Amino acid sequence: FERFNATQTEFDGGMILGGYTFPTSAKANDIVSVDLYWRLDQRVRDELIVFTHFVRVGEGQPLVQHDDSPCSKGMPTTRWVPNALYPDRHDLKLPGDLKPGQYEVRVGVYRWPSQERLAVVTSDKKILENSVLVLGVVEVR
Repeated sequence: FERFNATQTEFDGGMILGGYTFPTSAKANDIVSVDLYWRLDQRVRDELIVFTHFVRVGEGQPLVQHDDSPCSKGMPTTRWVPNALYPDRHDLKLPGDLKPGQYEVRVGVYRWPSQERLAVVTSDKKILENSVLVLGVVEVR
């Protein structure tokens, strides 16, 4: 089942994550779609890239990751209008040999081309390294 989760997570520079969905369970070879809902509270000068990581609970290295412009390059953040809502999907293809267990979905934002990560200013989610949100857990069976 997918769940919609509201959050008020603000990154440095005014990038705000207002909500997200992803499946709570999956199996090897599945595609886990992570839907993010973004807005800006002000215009931005730098193009921003969103990264989505799939990490076994208790480990640091992502097993799967997806980095892309929000909205799949259809509308770069430099052209976003403040306070409009921008849906953004990141598909994570799980490996065929993925072991059962619990995996975290982690998300963050960085500037392009410098790759400087944006710090999380405020959030109701767990924050790692000042710039990575742990959105929740997917049970792999």
